[in-house]
Amino acid sequence: MSPRSARGRIVKFLVAGAGAVAVGAVLSGCAGVTGGFTKVTFIPADQSGPQVEIAASGAAVPEYRIPGGRDGRLLLEFGGPYGDGTGLGDTCTITWDKVGTKNLKPVDNGASYSVAYDLPGGVSAGSSQANLSCKIATGDKGGGSFEMQFVIITAYDYVYFASKNSIGRVRTDGTDMKLEFIPDVKDVGGIAIYADTIYFSNSRGIGRADLDGTDVERQLIWTGSVPGALTATGDTSGRIDLEWEQAGGKRIGHTSWDKGDLSVSTSPAPNITAMALGGRTWYYALRSSSDLSVLSSPAYRDSAPRLSSSRVPGIVVVDGTPYWTHDNRISTFENGTTRKDVLTAGEPSLKFKGLSYAGPELVTVAAVGNANVLYAVDPDNGDARIVTLVGEATGPVAAGPGRDPSPRVSVEDSDGKAIKEVVGPTYSSPTPPMGSISFNLRNSGNADLKTTFITVISGDRQSFTETRGTGSCYFATVGAGSRCLVALDYDPSTPGKHRAVVRVSGNMNPTGYVDVPVSAEWIQTAPQVSASPASVDFGPRAPGYPSEYTTVAVTNTGAADLTIPAGGVTLAGTNRDDFDFSSTCDDVTIQPGQSCTIDVLFNPTATGSRSGSLQIASNAAGSPKVVPLTGSGVPPSLSFSPDPVPSVSAQVNTMESLNPITVTNTSGAPVAIPAGGVQITGADAGVFMLASQTCADETLAPGATCSAQIDFSPGFGTLPGDYTADLEITHDGAGNPLMITLSGTATSPSS
Repeated sequence: MSPRSARGRIVKFLVAGAGAVAVGAVLSGCAGVTGGFTKVTFIPADQSGPQVEIAASGAAVPEYRIPGGRDGRLLLEFGGPYGDGTGLGDTCTITWDKVGTKNLKPVDNGASYSVAYDLPGGVSAGSSQANLSCKIATGDKGGGSFEMQFVIITAYDYVYFASKNSIGRVRTDGTDMKLEFIPDVKDVGGIAIYADTIYFSNSRGIGRADLDGTDVERQLIWTGSVPGALTATGDTSGRIDLEWEQAGGKRIGHTSWDKGDLSVSTSPAPNITAMALGGRTWYYALRSSSDLSVLSSPAYRDSAPRLSSSRVPGIVVVDGTPYWTHDNRISTFENGTTRKDVLTAGEPSLKFKGLSYAGPELVTVAAVGNANVLYAVDPDNGDARIVTLVGEATGPVAAGPGRDPSPRVSVEDSDGKAIKEVVGPTYSSPTPPMGSISFNLRNSGNADLKTTFITVISGDRQSFTETRGTGSCYFATVGAGSRCLVALDYDPSTPGKHRAVVRVSGNMNPTGYVDVPVSAEWIQTAPQVSASPASVDFGPRAPGYPSEYTTVAVTNTGAADLTIPAGGVTLAGTNRDDFDFSSTCDDVTIQPGQSCTIDVLFNPTATGSRSGSLQIASNAAGSPKVVPLTGSGVPPSLSFSPDPVPSVSAQVNTMESLNPITVTNTSGAPVAIPAGGVQITGADAGVFMLASQTCADETLAPGATCSAQIDFSPGFGTLPGDYTADLEITHDGAGNPLMITLSGTATSPSS
């Protein structure tokens, strides 16, 4: 075999964090962007592998690793849309010395923008500066531009290979070898890669692991018997399809799942020795009844072309063309179904095993005596190179993207319990608290977690401030299995519940940061005054006719004792003398939720609108509490004549009539006098007698009158002297009741 020098594929681009410039100023507040793109995806142009989301390095200058030398498309996604109505225009420009300058149209995804950069022929060796510049079309930053630099490292693909009791991994340049990348897996019969997951068949069934070798499930699917060759694919909806051979190639197993629903089925099959996918088309290498290896695939519907007279242990499809291993050969088809040997090893005892494609080369494991060697082969001319020795490799191989050992971050409370949100204490105090809340970041991955900045990015940003101290996550290196502390000062300026999002930046996959919601609450423990009713309107009252008392309840609705000093309840206002009160609120301390009372009445001194207020002084904010008082003074609805009623004189045990009394409705509305609404009251009511009346149980129209005749009758035993009483007429008008003073003088009887 002719050795072939490795192609240099490392390209680095200096990167600064995301920023934007508009009219000479930095554009800040770009939603979702901190230090780089929010998502970078490499989409291969051929069928050699799935599209892969590229993780950010998390460094202050983030890096993104893509497969080197391979045709594909780089999809760059960054935050947006921006605030204040800011939006991008129709043009973004990527300036990249190695590839050139291209104008691209940004796609508005609703919560982000993205641009797609095609890389025909892949990226060659070297390094250069790259810059993304997008014009800002709308908003107050219109006319400026959004600028971002970035680092991309083009790197070799990985080859994953089955070993005796593990799955190993190595780069196609022979570096970064890990013989026990996924340990404790036996009898591996097949390896397949889809998206960011490795699938493998083993003695326990079908297993899976992440590309960095973590989150291993050795028995994702129980198959009933030890499975062999394996393929994996999926679609944009999130559906995953796995297919494998089992029972010595006599059955095909299949499963597909979407959003957690998993179903497994098997069906009879010929003697399958290898299987592959080209896009979503399956290819099977079979042992026929005549003991030949043939190809079965929908791509060859009219025939089952012969592959070899010997067993085929590996097959791969590149751009619709199958390649397979048999004995010491790697072969393909030319001119339809005519077999062509791409490579024939000079040593007949060399036996090629599994086969995969790491664009632009085929990769295979070969047994050479007691050694196992990983080869890379150019499918066009058969040039081959030894990549590295691969220990006890058993045959199955798969090539594709890899992820370096990486940290895995989870959020924990102080007791080590995993949490999604940090709920801080509730503080009760009359003044803003100087509180604190904290949480831990646990590194459960297989590489150091390297954190950088800790920032409060949204919510009540002024209420929370990062505190650095012992064990802080601020620019820390956290080993696998260890954790660091994020401590925050809580210093709110207003009462209430406060929420924010804290971002810890670092080498977290895939975004380069972890966002943690936090919350805390301040209940201001101060007294608060409420009055019920909040105001009192007494309506119309005639001067000299006071209203009934109205009770005002004064309640402490705060969280601390309310103090009202002696003399703390007063009357104020223009007509304060028209109001009066009595109170239980003088010189008292009222606990939260308790009350005192103020009874207030209205007795106008004149007609017209009258107003005043209760003033309640206390230790609560906004003292004094003001309760508006209103009413109106109106003339009495009824008048009488003669006014006053002349006094009369009568000897004891005689009777004298007072002048007839005429009652007139002097208002503009009817006045009703109820039955029993006319009576004589007062201390001397017994010496006066209601002789007759026409007012009771009557409604007097405006201007109408009624009358009453009163007799003064000092009876036997009445002492000589002056006597008074009242004729009280109850009604529904102003100045109720009408009180008419009656007087008389009792004289000694004649001798």
